[in-house]
Amino acid sequence: MEPNRNSVHRYGLFLLLWGNFETLIDYLITTQLKITHLQGHIVCGGLQFGAKAAMLKSLLNIKSEPDKEGVRLISDVISSAERNFLIHGIPTFDKPSGDMFFSKRSVANNINVKVKSFTEDEMKEHLDKFIAAISRVEDHFGHSAEDFTDFIITARMLSYKSKT
Repeated sequence: MEPNRNSVHRYGLFLLLWGNFETLIDYLITTQLKITHLQGHIVCGGLQFGAKAAMLKSLLNIKSEPDKEGVRLISDVISSAERNFLIHGIPTFDKPSGDMFFSKRSVANNINVKVKSFTEDEMKEHLDKFIAAISRVEDHFGHSAEDFTDFIITARMLSYKSKT
């Protein structure tokens, strides 16, 4: 099962971008609640992604002028990501073609397996669409790249603090 290098690199980039998007959700919750970065990490740190996404969309919907466009853009990223397959699926590779397969298992009285496959070109297209969807979220909320970086650095600084 020799993977195609380009597909694996794109898959790795997807994982990095997904982690960044999830951190962006944490950051947007923090800004919507108007709390400090430390408080934002405390609020979001132990929550699963689905709970955080639902919280952010709820916060956007209860504003005096609901941010329906923000909710739609976040939902677009989530649906376009096919996250459950790519994060929770078992990755395998077809050696001759370089295609990637993700087998997503679920168990409820019986086992059910769904498979999603990507050719090298499909993985590139998927990644391009995912990046574009994230960019639309970033543009919509217009957050400062500097402040978002500070939010990330706060988490890293907490790791040093927790070692003492």
